Amino acid sequence: MTAFIFSVLLMFQPTITILDPVAISADLPTLNHSEPHLSINPADPDEMAVAAIVMPDSAITRVEVFYTEDGGNSWYRQWLPFPDTMDMIDPWTGFDGKGNAYVSILATTRYYRGIEILGIDLFKRAAGSENWVNTDSVYIESGGSFDQPKMGIDLSGGLRDGTLYLTGDRWGPRTPLKNRTQVIGFVKSIDGGESVSKIKDLHRNNILKGSLNPVVLSDGTMVTGERNYMLIGRNERQNMLWSYRSDDGGDTFTEPHLVISKNSPIVSILAADASKKHTDRLYLSSIQGDSLYIHYSDSKGEQWSEPKLVSGLPGTFPFIANYLAVDGKGNVGILWTANTLRRDDRHCHQVYFSLSTDGGERFVTEKVLNAPYCVEVPGNRVFIGMNDEFWS
Repeated sequence: MTAFIFSVLLMFQPTITILDPVAISADLPTLNHSEPHLSINPADPDEMAVAAIVMPDSAITRVEVFYTEDGGNSWYRQWLPFPDTMDMIDPWTGFDGKGNAYVSILATTRYYRGIEILGIDLFKRAAGSENWVNTDSVYIESGGSFDQPKMGIDLSGGLRDGTLYLTGDRWGPRTPLKNRTQVIGFVKSIDGGESVSKIKDLHRNNILKGSLNPVVLSDGTMVTGERNYMLIGRNERQNMLWSYRSDDGGDTFTEPHLVISKNSPIVSILAADASKKHTDRLYLSSIQGDSLYIHYSDSKGEQWSEPKLVSGLPGTFPFIANYLAVDGKGNVGILWTANTLRRDDRHCHQVYFSLSTDGGERFVTEKVLNAPYCVEVPGNRVFIGMNDEFWS
C-alpha cells in the first residue's frame, strides 16, 4: 500500500506539486490491502494513522494500523488487540482534539444461536502511548449488520467536545413483498470510546439506504446524511442524496433535506471547513453519471448549492472511489481513483487530485500518476458467514 503526499503551492494560479509516493507497508509486501482510511492529528499534523483491511490468507481478514510521526516520511505497522479467530473489516480512523487516535471496525464478535454475528469495535491509542486498547463493542443482535461504519469526532471544544459518532447501514423491515430494506444505524460515545450507546435506527422506511459519514461543526452540530433510491421502472432507479443534522448530540435529528436526485448512481462523502475562510461550510462530493461534482452548504445542510463540476471521469470501468478534505486554510481537496483498464488478472487504476481555493466554486485538476498502476485481483473471498439474517 502506498500513500500519496501532496504539496500544494498556492499563488495567483494555484499549482499542484506531487511528491514521490511513500511505501507504507513494505515490510510485508505480499499481503493484499483494501479500504484504507487516513486521519491526521489536529494537535500535531506530523502524526497520522492509516487503517486498512489486510488479507493474509483465504480464511481471516484483519484490520491493521500504519502510523507515522514524521509527516508521512516513515511508517510502522501496528496490530490491533483482537482475537486471531475473528474477522475484522470496514476500518475508519480519527483523532480527537487531545491527540487520542481511534479506529472503528466491523467484526465478527461472538456466536448467537450458532451463527457468527457482527459487532462494532472501537480501539483507542491514547496521546503519548504506543499501544492500542479495545475500549468497547456494540453487539448487533437484530437488524443483522452495521455495514461500513463511519466515524466523526467533535473537535469544537464545546459541551460535547470529544464525542464520537458512528453511522452505518442496517437491515430494516421487509416490504409486503418480502423484499429486504435498509435503515441508517447510529451510535455514539461520550467518554472517549470507553462505552458506546445502543444502536438507534434513523428514518426507518422501505427505501434502500447508504449512510454518509458524520461531520461536526464549530458549535457542536453534527451533520450526516444518506443516499437512497427507488425503483421507477423495471431496470431504472431514481437515486437521491439527503442530509440531516442533530443539534443535541445525536438525541434527535432533523428531517432529511434533499441535496440532489438523479437517475444515475451517486457516490458521496461529507467534509466541513473548520478554518476562518468559510467557517462551517459543508462540502459534499457526488459522482453523477460520468462526472464528479461538489456541492456546498452554508446553512448546516438545509440548502445546497448547485453542483460544481470537478472533473469528468475517464475510464472503461465505472468504479470510482473519492476522498474529500478541507485544510486549515479553507482549501478543498478531492482525490479519486478511476478503474481504467483490466489486463489479464489485474485491475489497473488511475489516481487524480483536484484543488479549490475559492470555496468549491472552481477546481484545478491534475493527474497524480502519469501512468496507471495495476494490482493483482485476489481470489473470491467470503469475509463473514452470510445468511438471511446476519451478514456484512
